[in-house]
Amino acid sequence: MKRLVKITIALVLTVGLAGSVLADSLEGVWKIKSGRWTGEDSEVVYPSDPVSDEGAMAFRTFTKNHHFFISSFPAENIFNAAMSNYTVDGNTLRMEKVLTKSLKHHQKWEWTFDLSGDELTLEMEGMREVWVRVE
Repeated sequence: MKRLVKITIALVLTVGLAGSVLADSLEGVWKIKSGRWTGEDSEVVYPSDPVSDEGAMAFRTFTKNHHFFISSFPAENIFNAAMSNYTVDGNTLRMEKVLTKSLKHHQKWEWTFDLSGDELTLEMEGMREVWVRVE
């Protein structure tokens, strides 16, 4: 019985520490590489026409507990900024809005993610984003 308790404690600590290490590895600034976002009756793809994307940009910043997002896609008349709390559970990234520019913006997000070196891929409900680490 003692052995089972020790194994259970070891597994809980391993999973907890792995989640913490993975969350730590998200920390930093990320720049959009590509994305596809679908809405009720529209779709935005980045990058698309290089001329229309001239002023387009998006950045995500992860700190220990918070996530900051800012984007500008002038050709689509899309400008957004948000701050959220986040948690990592396996390959699931959960965010809850603290502050956002757009009232119609999601209040909560649940992304499936893949972190491969300095490239982060996020997917959720018809949306797919690929980010590269800036610092």
